[in-house]
Amino acid sequence: LSSIWVSLGNESSIIIEWLGYHVEISTIFATILLLITLIVFFLIIYFLIFIKNIPSSLKKHYHDKQNHENLLLLLNSFSSLYNEDSTLIKRNLKKIYANKNHPQMQELKHLVSLLTVKCHEVTNNDNLENSYQNLLQYEPYKFIGLKGLVTLRIQKKCYHDALVHAERAFVIQPKSSWLLRYLVE
Repeated sequence: LSSIWVSLGNESSIIIEWLGYHVEISTIFATILLLITLIVFFLIIYFLIFIKNIPSSLKKHYHDKQNHENLLLLLNSFSSLYNEDSTLIKRNLKKIYANKNHPQMQELKHLVSLLTVKCHEVTNNDNLENSYQNLLQYEPYKFIGLKGLVTLRIQKKCYHDALVHAERAFVIQPKSSWLLRYLVE
């Protein structure tokens, strides 16, 4: 580089002696050759970095695609609940159970649990009691889970279990009309 810089003002040539070879080239050609070499070196480095980042880019793309599909699934599930379409609800429940281990579904686990409870209520599924039990894990929905368990116990005529759950619900919200009615029963 220094020899090119010094010789740019001259009309002379550059002599390179390396590994027993003797090459004599003009300064303009040496400058162009050096620039091409730097550009090729830069492109090779850029290509290697690009290849190195392909797995992380694919992983990020798959993760974003899965998050998008999960959100669409939740929206479709809420829509099918609103329309009370039992076949679509059952299909969406299967997909929700298949995708329950995905990170986004884990973040929205409380919302997914509430959604599954409502889906089981509409379809009169046998998993309704387990869904209510699962809902007890989340503080904002604990009262809804207790209400469902009390209602199921009253329907099955298991009054002692219903009383236990009703007392837990009474601690959370003592002025509920349905709860007072069930406690009187």
